[in-house]
Amino acid sequence: MELRSLLLSQDQEMIDILQRALLDLGIGVEVYSTADWAREDLSDSRFDAVIVDCDVTGATGILQMLRTTSNNNRALTFAITNAESGLHNAFDLGANLALQKPISVERARSSLRAAYGLIMQERRRYFRLALDIPVRVRPDEQTQFVANSMNISEGGMALRSDDELQLNSLLKLSFLLPGQKGELEVRAIVVWKDARGHAGLRFEPMSVGTRQKLNDWLSEQNTFL
Repeated sequence: MELRSLLLSQDQEMIDILQRALLDLGIGVEVYSTADWAREDLSDSRFDAVIVDCDVTGATGILQMLRTTSNNNRALTFAITNAESGLHNAFDLGANLALQKPISVERARSSLRAAYGLIMQERRRYFRLALDIPVRVRPDEQTQFVANSMNISEGGMALRSDDELQLNSLLKLSFLLPGQKGELEVRAIVVWKDARGHAGLRFEPMSVGTRQKLNDWLSEQNTFL
């Protein structure tokens, strides 16, 4: 799944530098010259990173609105500032990172390379993969039944079950991920459910080995989407 970024700027030289650095990292970029156009796309689409040139009229409003949008409230935000606007103002407005003009090619590459790890960490954390496999569910030592997964992430999974799951109950789950040899065994808490037999589960802390197997498998699937 391609990483996506939005860049708001009217400085063509800086745009060229940042585009080159982003594309070198495999991050697609949409460039906007006005805050109104950027705001419209941010309301409708999801981006992994948002880079805002604070010299653009309305740019500070973009930084402030990002944390209130469901699509992009977890996007990594860069503020590009000048000597007058300053770095402190950018952080006060909600930017995660800030760069001060002028920006060289090497500086852009270095900063974006460092941010890339944070972007990927956030993507893996909230990446949810559609997955339909049988899951053995044990609400207690005497009860066991089979449900079917609907999706899975690093933090949990959604199930479809004919047997009722109790909200806030602790369950033991066993399942075999496609392409893997051994089952994973985890504990999870039911955090939501509906009348159709669907339920959302949040994984409890798991062993280092189990966590590594799950994260490695999800990362492999993420690269193919």
